[in-house]
Amino acid sequence: MKKKTIIIALTLFVLIFVWVMPVLAGSGDKPDLTYLTLVNKTDGKASVQLVGDHFYYLTVAPGTIKTFHVEKGNYISTNYACGRSSSGVVNLHARLRLTYVACNRVAPNFGEPSEEKISFYDENAGTHWRYQRFK
Repeated sequence: MKKKTIIIALTLFVLIFVWVMPVLAGSGDKPDLTYLTLVNKTDGKASVQLVGDHFYYLTVAPGTIKTFHVEKGNYISTNYACGRSSSGVVNLHARLRLTYVACNRVAPNFGEPSEEKISFYDENAGTHWRYQRFK
C-alpha cells in the first residue's frame, strides 16, 4: 500500500511538473510594443528604416495606411518617398502616426505630436514633435 501511494504521488508530481513548466516558460519577458502607423499620400511607395536597439524596415503602398507593432524606444529614422530620403530621430515610446504628404508639396501644417507629417520639402517640419529631421 505504501509503495502504491508513493507511485501515485510521484506520478502526480511529474504530471504537475510537465503541466506547470511550459506555463512558466511562456510567461517570460514579453516585448514592450507600441503602434507605428504609416499613412502614404504619395503616388509611390513610402518606407521607413528604424535603427536602435531593434531594426525595422517598413514599407507602405501608395495611397494606403498600415499599422505596425514596434518595440518602444528611440530610433534613428530614414524615410524614403518621392525619390528622396530624409534622416532624423524618432521617439517611439507611445503610439505615433506618420503621414507622408503628396510629392512636390509642403505639408499645410506639421500635424500634432502624435500625428506628424513628413514632407521632404520643408526643413522645419516637426521640429517640436517626436520625429525630428537631422539638419
